[in-house]
Amino acid sequence: MNQVSIEETGLLKIDENELELSMQIDMDGFSFCLKHISENKIVALQHIQNQELKPLDIFFNEVWSSNKLLNNRYAAFRLMYTNTRVTLIPDALFKEQDAAAVYAYNFHDCQKEKLKTSRLNKCEAHAIFGIPETFIETVNNYVPCTWIPHILPFIESNLINFKLSDDQIHPIMYVECHNRFIDLLVVDGSGVKLYNNFSVQSDKDIIYFILNIFDKLSLDAEKVQVIFSGNISTESASVITLQKFIRHVFFTARRSDLKFTYRMQEIAPHLFSNLLNLAVCEL
Repeated sequence: MNQVSIEETGLLKIDENELELSMQIDMDGFSFCLKHISENKIVALQHIQNQELKPLDIFFNEVWSSNKLLNNRYAAFRLMYTNTRVTLIPDALFKEQDAAAVYAYNFHDCQKEKLKTSRLNKCEAHAIFGIPETFIETVNNYVPCTWIPHILPFIESNLINFKLSDDQIHPIMYVECHNRFIDLLVVDGSGVKLYNNFSVQSDKDIIYFILNIFDKLSLDAEKVQVIFSGNISTESASVITLQKFIRHVFFTARRSDLKFTYRMQEIAPHLFSNLLNLAVCEL
């Protein structure tokens, strides 16, 4: 994804206590947005590429120290570390004392990670996720952050979207695209029917996983919608190919419960959707 820098005119005149900072980081880049609380408006959005794939702590340090919009005393700070090392456990099966064992069973080489858990209220489940200890230490040197698993705003917001959809008879598949993996969520009238993430290296991988889930869950390709968001082009080969097999393939719209600086028109509505979900999600 290319560099993005959007700021509302007069942004620097807004009181810092009237702004909330939401951030998303992975090995490919750092994205953040500022929400003007009283206006419920996104007044800035930036994406900085990690072109040299520097370690997270070094990259964060460089960006935070050099960006004029970051090193301020805002009303709130939220940070998502986006990666595949996350597990979703239903409330009925979740025990805090077993979280470390569950995480270690699913993932290897986790000695240098700090384990965190977060409840997803709307889907009645807990996310178990790990963050590199060196990265946590670096961030804590600058700002007291609320750490959020990246699947929380993705899942919680799309559960709401499903309830607001015109067709609640058939499931909906939501696909959030990242540079190296996709998050795939299927929601029906009972709630979360399936969540998983899949490593991808090409458009063919995206097509395979989506069609495979359609087959495994016996989803009707004539009636079930697939809604894309995240880092994917509307003209990508995966989207064009899927439209040959699945009747309803869409991209997520911009949130109607938020206001946006006019410059947000410069980017497609589905880009940075999960970051914007983070800016308004209930924690």
